[in-house]
Amino acid sequence: MSVLIVADREGEEQIALARGLELAKAMGADAEVVGFCYESLASLDLVHRHEAKRQLLAKRRESLAALIEEYRPADLDVELIVAWDKLVHLWVDAHAHRTGSDVVVRTAHRSETFLYTPTDWHLLRECEAPVLIAADHWHPTRSIVAAVDLASHSHVKQDLNDTIIATAKRYAEALDNPLHLVYVIHVSTVLKDLHLMDVDAHVEKVRGQMGPLLADLASTHGLPEDRIHVEHGEVADVIAAVAERLEAQLVVMGTVGRQGLNAKLIGNTAERVLTRLGTDVLALKPGIAGRA
Repeated sequence: MSVLIVADREGEEQIALARGLELAKAMGADAEVVGFCYESLASLDLVHRHEAKRQLLAKRRESLAALIEEYRPADLDVELIVAWDKLVHLWVDAHAHRTGSDVVVRTAHRSETFLYTPTDWHLLRECEAPVLIAADHWHPTRSIVAAVDLASHSHVKQDLNDTIIATAKRYAEALDNPLHLVYVIHVSTVLKDLHLMDVDAHVEKVRGQMGPLLADLASTHGLPEDRIHVEHGEVADVIAAVAERLEAQLVVMGTVGRQGLNAKLIGNTAERVLTRLGTDVLALKPGIAGRA
């Protein structure tokens, strides 16, 4: 297993670095740390441009090497890469594809206008490897939560559910924490407030339909019944509430990227959950079984 850690910018708290190195140690994984460095050098001639780039890269490497030594757990080998690139997501995508990274660790970056920087959005949608978005306010791990979507009969989504649970189980075992499973029966707040649906009847009907499937998942993955949580409401709100109640450090869930303008304005469930969670989120895409 290999963990690719995207170091935070120079002068920032090194959240991804600290979390990623701890994770690599716990999972028995190889660790790669990439730090990015880029400045516009168009005003310099070719000779001075080359020298400025060399010095900037050397300075970035030196500072990152010192930080790695500060955070590195004992007996963990770490490879350091310093990349001259301003398009972080494109570099990470290409590197993860080329090397087969099992997980990319990056700190959540929230801005005042959007809840993530473009880099976060791109990685969540496009990166081949699972992406772990590290929360900026860490608290000791109490549990691991796997959020599944049972509403779809699609084989792709069903396979993704199995991957989510299996992946969360591996993380729970490595981090020595109990694994909980949460499934949310979607109930629109708007329809509920307008009294346009019988919420109790709807929830009871879905519980009955999903009961055998949940029992099968629990049996397959060895989950006790008291760690399976079936709740209803707006999906993102409920997952966040359950994670808070269980004092989860990590929520493992699926994400399917959308395209076009709607993707930028709305995002998918995983992205909406990120706006509400104070925990780490590991986002998995269909077809990544064995890499998380």
